[in-house]
Amino acid sequence: QILKGDQQIYMQTSALVFQDTTASFSFEPKIHAELSEYFFTLFLDTQKVAEADSVVCGDVFLINGQSNALSIDYEDKAHFQSEWFRSFGNSSQVAADCRNDLQWGLAQGNSHFAHAAVGVWGLRLGKLIIENNNVPICILNGATGGSYIADHLRKDSSPTDLNTNYGRLLYRAKKAKIQQSVKAIFWNQGEMNTDNTYAQYADQFSQLYQDWKSDYPELEKIFIFQIRPCQGERSNILLREIQREIAEQYPDVEIMSTAGICGHDGLHYNYEGYNQMALWIYRLAAKYFYNSSDTLFIAPPKIKSAEIIDGEIPKIKLSFDQTVIWPADTLGAKMKDNFFLVGDNVTKIDSGYAADNTIFLLLSSGTSATGVSYVPNKYYSGTHTIYEGP
Repeated sequence: QILKGDQQIYMQTSALVFQDTTASFSFEPKIHAELSEYFFTLFLDTQKVAEADSVVCGDVFLINGQSNALSIDYEDKAHFQSEWFRSFGNSSQVAADCRNDLQWGLAQGNSHFAHAAVGVWGLRLGKLIIENNNVPICILNGATGGSYIADHLRKDSSPTDLNTNYGRLLYRAKKAKIQQSVKAIFWNQGEMNTDNTYAQYADQFSQLYQDWKSDYPELEKIFIFQIRPCQGERSNILLREIQREIAEQYPDVEIMSTAGICGHDGLHYNYEGYNQMALWIYRLAAKYFYNSSDTLFIAPPKIKSAEIIDGEIPKIKLSFDQTVIWPADTLGAKMKDNFFLVGDNVTKIDSGYAADNTIFLLLSSGTSATGVSYVPNKYYSGTHTIYEGP
């Protein structure tokens, strides 16, 4: 018997055929992905033998990465909870805690490495989906602060090894019986790999990608957050470029910039910053999973080409995949100062403007630059202050 609220919507009766003392039976009812709770009851004749209460049908997502995936509630503000937003198990890095917590619960963002913890922006992401799309949500967050991408790779000899990040999250997904239902993974990691390990990042992401696709066979999308100038090591800019190239290489990988998100302290974000992060990635995810009509400027512009145009006023032409704008200068900031020539420390960028999907950078003279970059590696020029622009 299945009840939706207090209304019976399904009843199946089957005669049991015994072999010795055993009789098998099965049923495959369908329920809807909606903000409704279902109540399942199994009877033997008229005797109730099992029941499942508060059952919902919805979408399953995973969050992983380092501390900005963990998204700790430093300000004690992430108190939202909902019957439509569930999680499973414990996000603790301690193997025994993970092994022993096999319970479902209401997702929470107020504490980390704890039962049903999904992080601040994970909590807001689920809230946005519930309120805008009327779909119940399950999120498992397996992030580990201060972790390299190598720390997230699968141990092939023991994929659910609870001493590994990959193993703990896969173990929880299996025990929750949602392994076959994961639709998307949100990956927020990279600050640690701004040291010399950036050189292995693309290959290690490829390993992670292949294992995700194998262990979560219904995986449709992977959303990655591109790091911004931060307190990492000297290769910020190289790691950002690798992440940009990853999104170009895999057709089911989407990238979201984090430049411009408020509340940044040089590495982490405050409550409002994490909520803004959730909104940006929600709009992108809603395009693919909920047929959202809000699709204008929801993804960061992707560079398609860069070329030098010689002439009376030499310029660089940057072409993008969508319409771009050139913000007006303010007293404290000029847009041209966010662009840098690679391989040319003499030529200056005097000004710039946008036309449709193209930006033109007007130069002080001809250039032998081999490339052009947007935003500096790490610091404001001539300082040791983390760059927070543009």
